[in-house]
Amino acid sequence: MDDVDRAQEINDLHLDIALTAQRAVADASMASGISLDECLDCGGEISEARQAAVPGCTRCIACQEKFENPKRKAA
Repeated sequence: MDDVDRAQEINDLHLDIALTAQRAVADASMASGISLDECLDCGGEISEARQAAVPGCTRCIACQEKFENPKRKAA
């Protein structure tokens, strides 16, 4: 195993840790029905109207649209 392989392995490990943490926050939020104030993806504010309309939401509208339609081109 060379340095590049080790670096990729470390990168993959960090990515797995970050994704696991993000999923845990999202799962806890949705299970409790409590919406987050900040979007998990962009860190922007989630409006009060969205929080009321979608209990347990974890993303702002723009990021949720990207999440649901990843191949859709941004306008």
